[in-house]
Amino acid sequence: MISEERLKQAVHEAAEALDRSLPDPEACTYEPSPEFKTRMQALIREMGEKRERKERRRKLAHRAACLAIAVVACGGCFLGSNAQAREGLWGWIRDSFEDSQNYSFQSTPIPSGDLPAYTMDVPEEYHYVADQSIQSAEYAALTYENDAGSILALDYQYETENSSGSLSVFADEEDVQKVTVNGVSADLYVGEDEDSTSIIVWMDPETTALLSVTGDLPADELLALAETVRPVK
Repeated sequence: MISEERLKQAVHEAAEALDRSLPDPEACTYEPSPEFKTRMQALIREMGEKRERKERRRKLAHRAACLAIAVVACGGCFLGSNAQAREGLWGWIRDSFEDSQNYSFQSTPIPSGDLPAYTMDVPEEYHYVADQSIQSAEYAALTYENDAGSILALDYQYETENSSGSLSVFADEEDVQKVTVNGVSADLYVGEDEDSTSIIVWMDPETTALLSVTGDLPADELLALAETVRPVK
């Protein structure tokens, strides 16, 4: 019978023999094939794109949730008292407070009832993302995404007898660019870098709906997209 000590010694000798049979680490070189490098680069790029899409969806889910909370909470944003920063947007007022621009309705609420929904001409490469969107008679946050993970969004809301809402854009007063959407005054906020989205905010004077379009687009393309927004019965 082989003793335990002899077994341990045999294992140790076998390990030493295996170690001696291996080449020196300095002599071990490996150059991956071009095909392997290409597959790994594609995998790394795909994982990065997935992380970016996940983060963008998280931000949009937060945006949709904030819009819903603002409507349900009857205008949960605190409005600044600086009268010089207030700008009439027909029934909607923009107030600057610290590092945000806050929109609230200051006129008489409209009656609840058959309020128009809104749509826009979304580019064909984008698809509707239902689980990142919300919609009711008084407000909506509609989200679209393409295969590259770029996002477009259309938000609209009404101030009615039964609902009250507000919208906040985290930007300084000097970041507001004045533009027009189909002849109507609008506020444009351009993202500071490629990871930031831009947003344009205005009101439909026919329905008093506050509208905004958000997207990973240059300012001129975002404005062109905003001009396709229209009410639908």
